[in-house]
Amino acid sequence: MMDDLLQEMINPAPAQGDRPRRRRLWATIAIVSLSALGISTLTTSAIFSDDETSTSAITTGSIDLGIDDVNFSVPVDNMLPGASIVKPVHVSNDGSLLYQYGIVAQATNADPANLSTMLRMRIYDIAAADCTLANTETGSPNRISPAGNAWGISTSETNIVGDATIDAAPGNRELVAQTAEDLCVRVDFNSAADDAFQDSSTSLDLIFKARQVDFDPTDPGESNP
Repeated sequence: MMDDLLQEMINPAPAQGDRPRRRRLWATIAIVSLSALGISTLTTSAIFSDDETSTSAITTGSIDLGIDDVNFSVPVDNMLPGASIVKPVHVSNDGSLLYQYGIVAQATNADPANLSTMLRMRIYDIAAADCTLANTETGSPNRISPAGNAWGISTSETNIVGDATIDAAPGNRELVAQTAEDLCVRVDFNSAADDAFQDSSTSLDLIFKARQVDFDPTDPGESNP
């Protein structure tokens, strides 16, 4: 009997007026939960769609490098030690895409004298009308071939302006489609050449190599500005 009395004091039975309120509370929670379920179901069950088809032709661009022959104004077979000659070269982009190009030089000696060891080649970014000896002296700010004034032109292909095998390599020249530029080539004959180089000859080749600009997803129009 005493135990029952203590239990009622610790955990009294709910008053009669509280029971309906608790039922209303549980009923309210149930209604909110069902409403939330209904909203969720309504939101995710309806999917609207619309399809359209767009057709566009894809045409690849072209790389077309054009250069003029380098015919020096001074006959090479009459060059004297200490002489220098210059010649403009016209480079054009006859294609539809921006390209970058580099220049490779190579000498081919015709006799054991190895005349190429006594020659020096330098290239300048100078308009054809300004391609003169005076404008291509040592220290010209328009020089685009490597710095230095060492003598000798390699008998193997050697990069002297940029490197067209590498995208955006230092020194690579860029030409927009249907544009052109002039370069100025200077060749010097070492004044220290002795009699061993009399009546000797060599052929000098300038090889222009062009390549596309690698596609940049952040600048998709770069190749066709």
